[in-house]
Amino acid sequence: MADALHPGGRVLRGLPGLAFGLVLVAGLTALPVEQAAADESPDTSITTLKATSTPKAPKLETQRDSGPMDRRAAGNNRVVAELGQQSTDDFSSVGVTWSGDSTGTAPDIQVRTKDDSGEWSDWETITDGQPIGTEDGRLATDPIFVGDATGLEMRAVGDESTELKDVEVALVKSPEVSSDADPEKLAATAGSDLAPRPSIITRKGWGADESLRCNDDKMGTTIKGVVVHHTAGSNSYSKSQSASIIRDIYAYHTKTLGWCDIGYNFLIDKYGQIFEGRWGGIDMPIHGSHATDWNTNTMGVSFMGNYDTAAPPSVMLNAGADLIAWKLDAFQREAKGKVKLAGKVVNIIFGHGDVMATACPGANIRSKMGNLRDKVENRMGARGPIGKAWDKRGGEKTFGHPHVAEKVIGGGRAAGFLRSNKPKTLYWHPYTDDHETKGPIDALYTDLGGPTSGLGWPRSDVHDVKNGRGQGFSHGAIYRSGRTPARAVHGPIYTYYRAIGGPGGDLMLPTTNVKAGVISKSQWSKFEGGMILYHPKVGAHVLKDDIAKRYYKLSKSQQERLGVLKKDEYDTSGGRKALFQRGKIVWNATNGKVSVTFED
Repeated sequence: MADALHPGGRVLRGLPGLAFGLVLVAGLTALPVEQAAADESPDTSITTLKATSTPKAPKLETQRDSGPMDRRAAGNNRVVAELGQQSTDDFSSVGVTWSGDSTGTAPDIQVRTKDDSGEWSDWETITDGQPIGTEDGRLATDPIFVGDATGLEMRAVGDESTELKDVEVALVKSPEVSSDADPEKLAATAGSDLAPRPSIITRKGWGADESLRCNDDKMGTTIKGVVVHHTAGSNSYSKSQSASIIRDIYAYHTKTLGWCDIGYNFLIDKYGQIFEGRWGGIDMPIHGSHATDWNTNTMGVSFMGNYDTAAPPSVMLNAGADLIAWKLDAFQREAKGKVKLAGKVVNIIFGHGDVMATACPGANIRSKMGNLRDKVENRMGARGPIGKAWDKRGGEKTFGHPHVAEKVIGGGRAAGFLRSNKPKTLYWHPYTDDHETKGPIDALYTDLGGPTSGLGWPRSDVHDVKNGRGQGFSHGAIYRSGRTPARAVHGPIYTYYRAIGGPGGDLMLPTTNVKAGVISKSQWSKFEGGMILYHPKVGAHVLKDDIAKRYYKLSKSQQERLGVLKKDEYDTSGGRKALFQRGKIVWNATNGKVSVTFED
């Protein structure tokens, strides 16, 4: 179950919210996922009802009268707030909130619901640990799926010290829609030595209304562990209902609790369907709201259902193993072993209840955590070329934290890393071996499309060159200096640039990327000392200094009128000349003037 508060005792006071300020950084880009527009998402309604507080309530007379109380705090035997039995608008999930000024022992919240036939359910306790926090300082339960309901009764049970104020009940309903039966998903990736990414239903697929979330996607540094949860609530749901249940949770987390987004990074239903949770990129270390201090550098996975009362289906656990294996493998982690998180040493794959006072993820999943770790380990491959390159460069301590999941790109691999909040990327290809990109060169290479751009794969690390810094690629290079921003040269222009001296030649460093010219199939690139123009019919040729400046200032129509540059700019008795297909540009050494002549 989700939890956004700092861990502590089950008391109402002294539960401060978790403060954090994690930095969103650039680098290897996150996997793009299409998002649903707000008007494409089913409208989820929330009805809020006011309960009555009864601070001097008598004790409940018997355990049987009070319903299932096995998880309540010791001494919780007084009804301290209640909402009488009543008919309501249709709803499918319920949650309860109360003022943060309430005092005493935290309550057990119990509900019973009425179905379409008018039959009332047994009492169900919907709290299994300490309350969670809202953005405005209230305390709350998780949203609990109860199935289709048309009526509700609620009671909060505490001890003699419990005094609840301003208790509200939220009834949530997201209607099922036809697309819920076959939601849009990312296809599973092909097998390799990495654990493949399983098929994942996207936020657009389950109908996330993106207008509900904020755009502040708080980013962790890396993934060091996985927190396993259950959502609790009814296990009686169909495969096509799962998307609407997630919409219920999302609406409650954002509208009722005031959170930025749904708390979990991923959710998995009892049919083995995997759903993308919190927005920001499935291959990124997105900071969730599911385990307070243990939200940082972890992935929160919630199995949909109550696994205190039901046995977890094998298909669900297998899907969880697929997801966790992919994520841990892509972040260079192991399935077994220990990790220190928020000052506590835990298993790399651990349950919510291992770090907080909660029954989550349910006794029947807790008993299978060892088996889950075995399944994950069996799905993970040996350390691949990126992992080996990371180890070779000093690993986490020296090179940096894995920050963007390793992915297969064509015949090679790429993964993003972070050191002192500065991104860098490791690339590997069998023909170029492993190399890192970093700083402005990494940022430009990423913007241009990385290995899928005209540059191809890195064939060197960033290194010193004459007049600046540079990095070589299969089909080009990127250069930068204190005078010039990072700029790329590739293809025939790069070949010619190298032939005439590259950054140590007269042209020095590029000041633009390679650009398309006004003439069909032509290209050009500008440098500190001139320009290179290319056309497949005549090849690449150079303009320098004043002639290059004059050509660059011509309008597009004037450049088109001149046509292609037929040969390199050359010396004449009176200065220098550049000869074009339909004209010329001449520099006069005597007066320093530059003239343009058109011959059409």
